[in-house]
Amino acid sequence: MAAESCHPRGLSWFARSCIPADPARHIAVPVPISAASTTTNTASDTEESPISALPDELLLDGATFARALLQLGASSRPDLEVAALPLPPPLLHCVGSSSSAFAHARAVVLGRDVYLIGRGATLRVDALTGAARACAPTLFPRKKFAAAAVGARIYVAGGSARTAAVEEYDPDADAWRVVAEAPRRRYGCAGAGAGGVFYVAGGVAVSGHPGGDGGAPRALEAHACAGSVDALHVASGAWAWSARPRAVPGGGCVVGACGAGDGHLYVVASHAVDLSFWRWSGGGVNRGGDVGRSASGWVALEAPPVPRGSVGLGMAVRVAMAGVGADRVAAVVNVAAVRGHNAAGGALEGFVLVYDIVGGKWSRAPDLPPGFRRAACAAVEC
Repeated sequence: MAAESCHPRGLSWFARSCIPADPARHIAVPVPISAASTTTNTASDTEESPISALPDELLLDGATFARALLQLGASSRPDLEVAALPLPPPLLHCVGSSSSAFAHARAVVLGRDVYLIGRGATLRVDALTGAARACAPTLFPRKKFAAAAVGARIYVAGGSARTAAVEEYDPDADAWRVVAEAPRRRYGCAGAGAGGVFYVAGGVAVSGHPGGDGGAPRALEAHACAGSVDALHVASGAWAWSARPRAVPGGGCVVGACGAGDGHLYVVASHAVDLSFWRWSGGGVNRGGDVGRSASGWVALEAPPVPRGSVGLGMAVRVAMAGVGADRVAAVVNVAAVRGHNAAGGALEGFVLVYDIVGGKWSRAPDLPPGFRRAACAAVEC
């Protein structure tokens, strides 16, 4: 029952992933899957994975695009301005067969450009002018995947039962390439980039063989790892703690993650009836592919101040996060009742919070207007 507070659609089998802090204590659940072709970028938008009902943090809702400007000045109450971002319909049609190509898009920022990475489609949008153009899609169709910028490149992982490939995008060449194989095929995960490391957090780890590439089809198994994080040092291509991921203390389910300019990873976790907020202070990757132990580990920070009673059993929590420079973290919190449950007045939509890294305190910003229940979150300096 605890799982339903951070995972929708009654996945009661997933409950224990929110309790133990030890990621090795996984629960394997067989998931039948029929053989299908794995040819790059041939998946139909209508195809659904047998585990497509897993959590969908950091969603972009369909093809509704808007720009929200959160002015973080000296005032205690930030200003928020939201304006529609009209994209040419022909552009949307040319990059995806339907709006569902962006139903689970991730938003990643390079410079002043926001890259909307969807399932077999990518848009590059100038955050200041709104000018947009189609870019190369990922090599493998993905859904509910991790994406983040590290340096001047974009990295994606997870969101597919048919590949463990980590892809890197070069904006100058407008091309993707495979740079690593992930230790776990995570689905329903969040991505973050900080300090030269690409983090893949939360979700479930899918194992098994779906067939379709010459191998015999075999039932997939979904291993709950909602409270753990994998880390790829992009310069060396080495995975830190590849044999065993790092778990959030207390066994919470990761519902949001981002990197900040201070080089740290920030994570919001759900613990069935409350939220916690953590910073990972990681060292460099040594020759053995492990993170240096000096100054490494989870640091508990002030929990996000959501209204009392808004997080509880039967509630699904989604947190879209973005680092704002080296001193702020912005978060959009959405809480909704899982199907079959009553929200009891605790639902939140577009609840915006800003964390001051130096001061160690959260403050509340104006809420987003209706329609941003599954908004993606990214920060652009302007």
